[in-house]
Amino acid sequence: MTGNFKVQDLTNEQVSSKTQTRGRLVLLLIVAFFALPLLLVMLMHHFDWHPGGSSNGEMIAPARKLDIHSVLLDVSGQKLSPDIWQDKWSMIFVADQCDKRCEESLHNMRQIHVSMAKDSDRVQRIFISAEQGFESLHEQYPEMLIINKPRDEVEMLAKQFDLSGQPAVGGQRIYLVDPLGNLMMSYRPDVPAADIRKDLVKLLKYSWAG
Repeated sequence: MTGNFKVQDLTNEQVSSKTQTRGRLVLLLIVAFFALPLLLVMLMHHFDWHPGGSSNGEMIAPARKLDIHSVLLDVSGQKLSPDIWQDKWSMIFVADQCDKRCEESLHNMRQIHVSMAKDSDRVQRIFISAEQGFESLHEQYPEMLIINKPRDEVEMLAKQFDLSGQPAVGGQRIYLVDPLGNLMMSYRPDVPAADIRKDLVKLLKYSWAG
């Protein structure tokens, strides 16, 4: 009887050991699944690596972490979450009033977004302006987030997109922010929408983040 108990105890220990080993393996796989894409994005920033060997935009190196440390409201007066950049790639345009060039850029951003098809849920469009009176723009682009309140806080946010002394307001650039909240790329107003789309397709292909 004693021998049988020892065999049974040993078997239980083996089963427990296998279960623990399997649990650790599953945990490591989960960590790798979520960590690797984020690591890839960070390495892209650090080594100024452009997927496919080329980029149609201007890489911002090192990438610039965007901070939201105050209350921001959208055009409807809804309070925005501090992690609005998280989990999605963001196409962003910064302006004061939306003139003809602004309207063209917002239209191009929508066309790019729609053309992403099954990956469109991984991308969001954001318009930043400290001015008011964008209700009609919101009706025209209901899926685009318009950040425009309060003025002082929005102006502080807009300044985070300034590049080499060039203010974002009036620069007419389209910016890309990664799912970690890093400003990583900008596009001059003369860059065709098709070229911006090519870069975005590459980024989505090579990164699981977002």
